[in-house]
Amino acid sequence: MPAVSSRMRQALCALVATSLPSWSTPAFAIDKVACVDAAEAGQRLRKEGQLVAARDRLVVCASPECPEVVSQDCTGWLGLVQRSLASVIVKAFGVRGEPLSDVGVSLDGVELRDRAPTATIEVDPGDHVFRCERAGFAPSERRVHLEEGERAREIVCQLVSMAAAPLPGETPSETERPVDVSTKGKPAQGGIPWVVWPVGGLGVAGIAGFAALGLSGQSDETALRGTGCAPYCPSSEVAPIRTKFVVANISLVVGVVALAAAALIALLSSSTPSASGGAAAGTTR
Repeated sequence: MPAVSSRMRQALCALVATSLPSWSTPAFAIDKVACVDAAEAGQRLRKEGQLVAARDRLVVCASPECPEVVSQDCTGWLGLVQRSLASVIVKAFGVRGEPLSDVGVSLDGVELRDRAPTATIEVDPGDHVFRCERAGFAPSERRVHLEEGERAREIVCQLVSMAAAPLPGETPSETERPVDVSTKGKPAQGGIPWVVWPVGGLGVAGIAGFAALGLSGQSDETALRGTGCAPYCPSSEVAPIRTKFVVANISLVVGVVALAAAALIALLSSSTPSASGGAAAGTTR
């Protein structure tokens, strides 16, 4: 019986020894195939512009456990992809410019794990739609275009509380109107059209030119009379003085007309909103 047991142990050891190569070789072959497949998929996805997916595949084949040739190629491609990826930071604000937290974020219809305000999120370059959602608020969408390699682009969502929404037919008060976050709540500029400023500037310049040329012409005329040539002064000395007076008069006319035009434009622009507002008020009564 001991002899039989000894022979069985020897046979079992021989079986294990002959089986070891067949167990280890397929495992190595599978790892090698996975590395090559990851390299091919990463290259294909990179050429298709799917850089985030390409990065995830190239990280696999860039591992030191892959064959050295494959690992070196994947490491180089991975660096190119990382430099081409865009990244964003999503922030959310209320209508008064107050920052909001714990806001759900979706990218192109796919919900992200990060919630606004988010850490940096890497995305493919190109056109995207970001959607922000929070309980009790109307959702907000932002369409943006990201350039290749653009980093830390701020995506700002502005959410309006459903509780503060006006009833149908009502106009929200000034305090409930959304505030432009980019201006940090500063009031908007007045309603005077921009054309008023250059026209008014032309008017001021015309008045100033009239005063300067008029004073210069009077000074020259006084100096010429002091020579005692009047009323028979040479035309060569009288002509420049007359020219100054003529140009001064033209400048005066231009200045007065320009100032009047600027005042008229400003008056009409300020009266138009009031008239429309009165009409709207009469309609709602």
